[in-house]
Amino acid sequence: MAQPSVNILIPCYNSEMYIKECLESVLAQTWPSLEIIAFDDASTDNTWGILQTYSSRVRSFRSSVNIGVSRARNFLLQRSGGEYIHFQDADDLMHPCFIELMLPWLLTGDYEVVLCNVGYFFGNNPKNLKGGWFLRPKFTDEDWLTYVIESAGSSINSIYKREAILRIGGFREDIECAEDYDLHLRLAEAGIRFAVVEQTLALARQKDKHFYRRNDLLVAAHEVLVDFYNRLNSSGRILSDRLRAKLAGDFWLKGRKLTEIGKHNIANEAFRYSQKICRDYKFPGSLIYRILLKILGVTITERVRYLFHRLKIYLHVFCVKWGSIFSGWCGRF
Repeated sequence: MAQPSVNILIPCYNSEMYIKECLESVLAQTWPSLEIIAFDDASTDNTWGILQTYSSRVRSFRSSVNIGVSRARNFLLQRSGGEYIHFQDADDLMHPCFIELMLPWLLTGDYEVVLCNVGYFFGNNPKNLKGGWFLRPKFTDEDWLTYVIESAGSSINSIYKREAILRIGGFREDIECAEDYDLHLRLAEAGIRFAVVEQTLALARQKDKHFYRRNDLLVAAHEVLVDFYNRLNSSGRILSDRLRAKLAGDFWLKGRKLTEIGKHNIANEAFRYSQKICRDYKFPGSLIYRILLKILGVTITERVRYLFHRLKIYLHVFCVKWGSIFSGWCGRF
């Protein structure tokens, strides 16, 4: 019996530093039936030249104008012919068994998307993993919509049935950040079934140690969640208590992160959504935090909490640094 083909779709933009390593990790897959399609989104470096050296194994397209990652992915999706799809970022890597270990879940016919854990590495050493994003198991009675709000993830750690993505219209082309988050929320909203493989099979290169505090990413993720909630609300869908609590908690967490980067107006909007969605949600924090919340309101309380959080870090660094110096002085006597 012939093994089904998987299309690996790779949008690229000024990726000459990483694209070769990315392609080698794709070509090293233990799954034998692959079609690799790349799209050079008007790069100004040598990305296209490197893609041409792989022309016998990689089908490549090139744009004369930059169209952005969402439109590039949709372009690749339309030119793919396989039943199963994986979107690979040009600067990230795949474990050699990525497809072999994940695809069987889709072949059962019970699922349409499968996710795995992601390991983070900095620089050029993928063996030197520094943490990652690890999916928790889904509770037995938990619906996928509730689970995906917390674990929506990224396209780099997913394999999809092509028909499922086409069913919801592909990636939204009016957003250029958090588009993966939006895609997975819309998939779950449409009743698409997810599977979870609790292994680290996707490797994400972190070029900036503060990547997950990027202003544009946090703001876009908040806007995606607002759109998602408004769609649910306008549809008349009855939200379970668990789903409401999950939404409230996610808005609250986004509000905290936005407070940390100084986006106070957007943070306040996130807090308001959180309180609106679930009035009896048990907001995180100590008794003192909850008392301050009642007295000062969420905006001031969260700013005070963040200042104390930063102070605690500085004190810890100070004690570690000067404590070791003091110990060294004592050792001389």
